[in-house]
Amino acid sequence: TGSTGLTGAIGTAGSTGLTGATGLTGAIGTAGSTGAIGLTGATGLAGATGTTGSTGLTGSTGLTGAIGTAGATGATGLTGASGVGGILGGAGAYGGVSVSLGIGGGSISVPFTTQSPLFGTLVAVTSGGNVTGFKATATGTYRVTYRLNVGASALGGAVQVYVGGTAVGPSNTPLATLGTNLFDTILVSANMDDVIEIRYAGGALAGLSINTSSSFEVERVN
Repeated sequence: TGSTGLTGAIGTAGSTGLTGATGLTGAIGTAGSTGAIGLTGATGLAGATGTTGSTGLTGSTGLTGAIGTAGATGATGLTGASGVGGILGGAGAYGGVSVSLGIGGGSISVPFTTQSPLFGTLVAVTSGGNVTGFKATATGTYRVTYRLNVGASALGGAVQVYVGGTAVGPSNTPLATLGTNLFDTILVSANMDDVIEIRYAGGALAGLSINTSSSFEVERVN
């Protein structure tokens, strides 16, 4: 056999044949890394205000705060009126006797059998024997107190304080009952040398009997 001859020239390419059918999808590849977080979007419009809820329970009371600084002292008030002074002098008597009025009635000083010790010189006894009154030795205010335990009395009679011959204060009407008590304390104004006494007044033949527990005091207080 002789040697292979030279390869002839390549002929013209034929037309492309029809595309073959698509092959099967290959397996999914490995997932790539997560991308960066995107920019935050703009804030949306505020929603409508919701309905107010019910009031909650009251909380416990807080601690008391510190006491504040004291305020300035107020102005001094007006001076009050002067009260009645203490006893400047006094005299008294006790014990009792009976007195009676005549047919025409009238009034008579109530006598006391025993004089108490004098205090000071602003009250004096009017006479010796039974004490029927006390004399003011200076003008001023006097406190008069009497306690009469009535032994017997005619109806209609009354006892009252007299100063300088003038009746002052209320009158007490004794009853015709053994053991009736008459009591009073009053303040009177008396001028110097005025006689302060207890007088019994009544109708015709009226009479008054007072027991030994009776007493009569006069005190100078101003």
